[in-house]
Amino acid sequence: MAIEETPRQKKIGTALQQEMAYMLQQAIRDQGVSNLVLSVTKVTVTVDLSVARIYLSICLLYTSDAADE
Repeated sequence: MAIEETPRQKKIGTALQQEMAYMLQQAIRDQGVSNLVLSVTKVTVTVDLSVARIYLSICLLYTSDAADE
């Protein structure tokens, strides 16, 4: 049986999810990578807020130009 998150855990998790998504997308853009989509799908935070687990979804996009090479 899973223990439900407290409102504070949810609030911190949501803030972390938004900030991590922004930071990771900026880093990808700064590197000039255009064929990668990265999403932060879920963040869980421990009750004492000392540890956060961040779950990512990563998708490589292939264009028809890359397939021809």
